[in-house]
Amino acid sequence: MDIQNGPWKIGIVKTGIVAIKTLVTNDKNWRIHKKSQEDALEGAIETVGVIKSLLINLRTSEEWPQGERDIPTIIDGHLRVAMAIRAEQEALPAEYCDLSPRDEAIVLATLDPLSALAFAHKDKLDFLLREMPDAMDVRLQEMLANLAKQEGLYRGENIKSPTHDDNIGTANGNNQNMIFCPKCGFEFNANTF
Repeated sequence: MDIQNGPWKIGIVKTGIVAIKTLVTNDKNWRIHKKSQEDALEGAIETVGVIKSLLINLRTSEEWPQGERDIPTIIDGHLRVAMAIRAEQEALPAEYCDLSPRDEAIVLATLDPLSALAFAHKDKLDFLLREMPDAMDVRLQEMLANLAKQEGLYRGENIKSPTHDDNIGTANGNNQNMIFCPKCGFEFNANTF
């Protein structure tokens, strides 16, 4: 089967393990990372390992000027690369794309903000946070405590799953008119039917 079938272009051209020393940071990267983010990421990597690939642009297009063409350049993962260098980690998993200068700029400008547009389903987040082990890395505990505070969650005594046996649950115990699909998370108002 041709994986390019369908309306979407698959932009990942290969995957692999990349030697950190072969990479160039992107001079257009506009993200600045707080120390607390680095601490939490370090705790996550020490706890479960590296589970997210770097995104690298191969830059083979003739649209790239000499000196920038054919130089694998980081699009996503600058913090992980900086941390890997300090930890003397020689390689990391990578996904490769081959974008033009215009498309690279679009990805750099939109990748993180698109993720940031998502909002928290508080019942599911609360349930997930309650499943966290007590012996978890202190840096992760701090990050998750801040997330819970930011989302207005608290640790109560009654722990219930956000779904019901009939696979339809209320999205908010105070508003019985809002229901959600536990499979896709879509919330809708029951009064609209």
